[in-house]
Formats: sequence, structure tokens, C-alpha cells
Amino acid sequence: MENVILPGKIGVKFDDVGSLEKEKLVLRELIIFPLRHPEFFQEGVVAQSVKGVLLFGPPGTGKTMLAKVCRHARWRGFT
Repeated sequence: MENVILPGKIGVKFDDVGSLEKEKLVLRELIIFPLRHPEFFQEGVVAQSVKGVLLFGPPGTGKTMLAKVCRHARWRGFT
């Protein structure tokens, strides 16, 4: 069990991901902001939350790092 890294122990932040500024902004708007401020996303079109995000592209472009950042933010309990 010592080889297992729990999601709460990943510790990756948006600042740890190099470049990809446009992608980081989109993920913040779609995932992080609704978790931190659910009161702003209760009415109208914004009330229909995103059900998932598909990260695609060639290997080595930062998809896994972005996924870890989002998972870390969710695990930390920003709701």
C-alpha cells in the first residue's frame, strides 16, 4: 500500500503547469470557479454544470498535469 499516492497528496497547482495559459483559464472557469463559488452558478444557463471535460492531444502536452490540478483542487474541498 506504500506505492499508492492518494489524490490529496498529489500537490500539483496551476503554477506548476508550464505555459498552457489558455487551457488553464478554461479549466478554472469550467471546474474550479463553480466549486469555489457555487452560489454564482445556481440560476440560469450557468446552473447547468459541466458533466465532464475531455483532454485530448498528443503525448507530452500536459493533459495529465492539468487533470491532476483539477483533481487536487476538488480533493481539497473548495465546494
